[in-house]
Amino acid sequence: FIYVLGLAGSPLIARSMGRTPEETLENHLSNRLRYRGEARKLQLPFAGAWTVWQGVDGQWTHKGNWRYAFDFVITDDEGQTHRNSGVVLDDYYAFRKPVLSPVRGRVVQVVSDLPDTPIGSPDTGNNWGNVVLIQDTAGLYVELSHFAADSICVAEGDWLEPGAPLGLCGNSGYSPQPHIHIQVQDTDVIGAATLPSSFISYAEGSTHQANNVPQQGQTIETLRVDKELDRYTSLVLDDVLEYAVLRNGEEIDRIQLTVGMAPDGTFYMSSRRGKLYFGKHDHTFFIYRTTGDDRYLNMLFQALPRLPLGYRPGLCWDDFVPVGVATSGVQRPLIRFLSSFWPKLGRVRVTQRFLTRTEVESTIESKLPRVSMSARIRVDSRLGIASIRVNELELVKVDHEES
Repeated sequence: FIYVLGLAGSPLIARSMGRTPEETLENHLSNRLRYRGEARKLQLPFAGAWTVWQGVDGQWTHKGNWRYAFDFVITDDEGQTHRNSGVVLDDYYAFRKPVLSPVRGRVVQVVSDLPDTPIGSPDTGNNWGNVVLIQDTAGLYVELSHFAADSICVAEGDWLEPGAPLGLCGNSGYSPQPHIHIQVQDTDVIGAATLPSSFISYAEGSTHQANNVPQQGQTIETLRVDKELDRYTSLVLDDVLEYAVLRNGEEIDRIQLTVGMAPDGTFYMSSRRGKLYFGKHDHTFFIYRTTGDDRYLNMLFQALPRLPLGYRPGLCWDDFVPVGVATSGVQRPLIRFLSSFWPKLGRVRVTQRFLTRTEVESTIESKLPRVSMSARIRVDSRLGIASIRVNELELVKVDHEES
């Protein structure tokens, strides 16, 4: 039964094993809070800020087999999708705006010769209008619909990278106003039943979402990867990072971290007392977990569980860390045991925000155990973390030449 649940991708299956059942459960519960999106992940099919006009289980057409679809429009400060009276297509902000590929894959079907219908007169005979259907590298199909007449610039057989231009937003097919319709499906039939999906690396206002399902009415915008942040976090095998440990400015210890790779391909930084596993996906740098009993690795995990690779001044985000990372001594097994029955007891929330491109401020809080800490992290402009301060304790990177 457990094997079948694993094959089906059940969220009840723990993907990270700990040294004890309690530690395994702790990691599993925090991961369910940390990774909120679906396994079928898309980039947003546009640039700039767009609004979710209709989302999952939408009030109009996203029902039944088509419940897992998304419609996007452009709105102004008053929430309107058009200027003037909105009786002509050119009044609509989304009309003839670029539509971009949300995945890496191959174009398998194109429909491009249907006209844009006037406002209030949708084409009931061609529901999907002008369409691009893409098969992604996982074998799934992504359909984008309602393109403007004769605007599609790709052909069947073309290979696409994420962000490649597909055509222009239009009002072809059964469309009350210009918008982008997107859905994931498991067949190459236009308009097939939809599958759950989510979007990666976007901002909703000032909040970063690494992978999530946007809700109706939310205005969201793609966060493009910042090349500098991507370079700063590109640790490779055998990199060695040394840190001086300071308490109130006085050195009390040193720690040396060496980058290695686990059998499953996950990178880690190892010290004498433990390992910290990390990686980059969904245009985000993540710390996945720690093993062993190195307080400094746990300190790093608490302060910076994830870092968006797209920068925007003031951008903020929430994350969670396992309760065992924020506790020690006899408190740790007690809280682990209690949170096995009452999972909310073991939630340790980390709230973060960019101060500058290379500085992040974090707040680590929990009701039980009682945790309230502040942290500040500075990314090294050459590689890795330059410094990290949690309350009175600080790790400061030491250049090898100086050490």
